[in-house]
Amino acid sequence: MPTRWTSRQSLITSLQPDASSRRLPSCWTARTVGRNCFFDTCFVDFLSRELLPWIRSAYHITTEPTKAVIGGMSLGGLTAAFVALQHPEIFGNVLSQSGSFSYGQNGPGSYSPEIDLEEEWLTHQYALQEKLPLRFYLDVGMLENYRDQPQITPLRANRHLRNVLQARGYPVHYTEFGGGHQYFNWRTTLPDALITLLGRS
Repeated sequence: MPTRWTSRQSLITSLQPDASSRRLPSCWTARTVGRNCFFDTCFVDFLSRELLPWIRSAYHITTEPTKAVIGGMSLGGLTAAFVALQHPEIFGNVLSQSGSFSYGQNGPGSYSPEIDLEEEWLTHQYALQEKLPLRFYLDVGMLENYRDQPQITPLRANRHLRNVLQARGYPVHYTEFGGGHQYFNWRTTLPDALITLLGRS
């Protein structure tokens, strides 16, 4: 994770004002340099078979999927929604901040016009599969609607995913903030996202 996002843990702590309140354990991962994990089944296996079992063995945390959140920003939001699709029995809540939902299965198709890639691949998977026991928090910036680029913009892709999820009957909290694809905006909306999915108590 970039160092400018290292204050994320202070945000988690701020949601727990005193020692008597319920603790909110959190674990943060960063992608390997030069490797994208957005539809990487090896990464999914690492989370579900190695990291989470280790966390549960080392700390006293719940095993209820309704109290577990997987989330991320940009490609991390896309990855979070993909992992939840594979393992809804582990993660019952998806938190996506400016998720890159325009991506095809092998990446952003418009960046390689000579390759025919299906854009918004994950959105199509949610449209085709049976409804799963998942809840969603999605946010995206109103300025993430680049007019001078040919690919589907983050704003349009997030709106499309919202519509698909709502049509399938998923609980979705969707919000658009006045900003762009920047860490400052995600830092601002993260507390509301966690409260929306997990509550204050």
